[in-house]
Amino acid sequence: MSFNLVLNSSNNVGSNANTFAYNFIGGNFKVDENMEICLAQATIPYSFYNITTSQTVTINWTIGVTVNTYTWTVVAGFYTVSDLNLALQLFCVTNGLYLVNGSSNVYYLSLYTNTALYKNQLIAELVPTSLPSGYTQPSNFVGYPTTTVTPQIVLSSSSSQINSILGFATGTFPSVNTASISVLSTIVPIGSAVNSLLMTCNLVSNQVAMPSNILSGIPIETTFGSNINFAPAYQQWVKITPGRYSTMTLQITDQDYTPITALDSNVLIVLNIRKGSEKSEK
Repeated sequence: MSFNLVLNSSNNVGSNANTFAYNFIGGNFKVDENMEICLAQATIPYSFYNITTSQTVTINWTIGVTVNTYTWTVVAGFYTVSDLNLALQLFCVTNGLYLVNGSSNVYYLSLYTNTALYKNQLIAELVPTSLPSGYTQPSNFVGYPTTTVTPQIVLSSSSSQINSILGFATGTFPSVNTASISVLSTIVPIGSAVNSLLMTCNLVSNQVAMPSNILSGIPIETTFGSNINFAPAYQQWVKITPGRYSTMTLQITDQDYTPITALDSNVLIVLNIRKGSEKSEK
């Protein structure tokens, strides 16, 4: 005897699209001693952010001899290093922290990925003391330093998720601003705190794992905004705790067992349940 159970958005419980409940018909599903369960298929929208709360970063820009500070706010979302660089450029345009060379904007702070070194890097360029030949300045340009210096980025606890993505600890970068410089990240950059998923189930009795309710692991092999599609090459059966159940509850967590906070509950989850005596059957 075997069962197929299908869960979708109608089974979503709560506001974070990470918990799904299946109510058994009659509210009385009996699990015998030798029954097992496995995840047969899962389609989960990749809709959980890598920056979950607004982050603030301070930009130091010298005008004359005075260091002026500007607060760059990055709202919650999913950002690559390239996305953060574009957001930084937009901030510079909005606040007049750039010049124009011909038809191209000139930015004095830039963020890049250095894949060869598994690091990211911040490039800081010297701001001139006056308008260079061939350049123009925007109407909102904030002003020049008395001596050439680079702008600086100040990372603190209020930008901890950006720090993690970029791979920079808290501090001021570059630490010395008297020459154009490229600064490599100081810690291993983490593009997202979630690099794989776990699915737990209240029916599971996985006696060789802790937590003991782990049903399956789900790799993330797609990009943000797409579907995570998982169809294991073979059925990974785990034991079900004997008893009577009215509801089965599934939860999706990250690799550290922290429930994800997702936006889209439009999942498809297919489970198989069988008696252990059917192990040899195909």
